[in-house]
Amino acid sequence: MEEAVPLGRRGEWRNPTVGLLSNVGDNFRRERTAIEQLTRRSLRVLELTAMTSLPLGLYQDLSEWEDVMNDAMLGCWGKSWQLACAIFPGILNSAFGIVAWNFIFPTPVESLLWKISTCTATGLALVTMVYTVVDWALTNKKGRQQLESVKFKCYAITHSFLRLYDVVEIFICLRSLPAGVFCTVAWSKHVPHIF
Repeated sequence: MEEAVPLGRRGEWRNPTVGLLSNVGDNFRRERTAIEQLTRRSLRVLELTAMTSLPLGLYQDLSEWEDVMNDAMLGCWGKSWQLACAIFPGILNSAFGIVAWNFIFPTPVESLLWKISTCTATGLALVTMVYTVVDWALTNKKGRQQLESVKFKCYAITHSFLRLYDVVEIFICLRSLPAGVFCTVAWSKHVPHIF
C-alpha cells in the first residue's frame, strides 16, 4: 500500500490509493479505508470469543492482511483491553470447571478427566495471554504470521475438544443422580401466595 505524500504545506497530505486530499492537521497521517481499520489484533479478539463460528479457511485468508498501524489503535491501553478480551472467555470457562472440582462424579475416571479438562482450559488461557504479549513484542511480520497460524490451529483443536468433553460429561453425569433429586417438592410450603 502506498504511503500518503506530503504536499509541502503543513498538514496537507494526498493518499495515492484513495486519491483524496486531507488538510486536518499534523496528527492525521493519511486517509483511512474501511479495510485498514481491521487488523490481526482485532481478529484475535474475534477468534477467541467466537472461534467456533469462524471457519479455519476464512481465518487463514484474513490473516494474510498486513497490520496497519492507524489511529484506531489505543496504544498501551488498547493492548491491555485486547488482552483482557482474549483471555476472559477461557478464564470464565475455567472458573466453571473449578466450581465443580470436588463434585461427585459417577466414576473416579470421570472425576480425573474433569480435573484434567479444567487444568488444560486454565493453562490455555494463560498460554494465550503469554502468546499475546510475545506477539506484540515481535517486530518481524513473517515470524508473527507463522506463530499466529500455528497458535490458532493448536488453540482451535484444544478448545473444541475441551468444550465437547464438558458438554458430554455434563449429560453423562445425569445417569447417576442421587435419589433425593427425584423427590417431589411441596411448592405450597415454599411459595406463600399459592395454597
